[in-house]
Amino acid sequence: MLRETDAGHPVIIWGTINMLEPYDTMVWEVDGKQIQWRANEHCMVLIGQDAKNIYVNDPLYGKVSYDYNILKDRYEKMFSQAVVIKSGRAVVG
Repeated sequence: MLRETDAGHPVIIWGTINMLEPYDTMVWEVDGKQIQWRANEHCMVLIGQDAKNIYVNDPLYGKVSYDYNILKDRYEKMFSQAVVIKSGRAVVG
């Protein structure tokens, strides 16, 4: 993901609101499969990095920075979901 931001491509990631720990909540069944909602889910756009921080455009706060290790942990806890925007088209990754 960070290679993409270094190349100037914004990356939409799933993390958590205020980098809070996610937790599982409601469960429902769809087509015989149980689906569980993970609370504190939140999307933001990665825009850059430095030695300690990741910079994002957060729809709640604008441009902010988060500690690299905390953001990485929250991203992984939200199943490592991202979409890279390249030349007007999205690449799911």
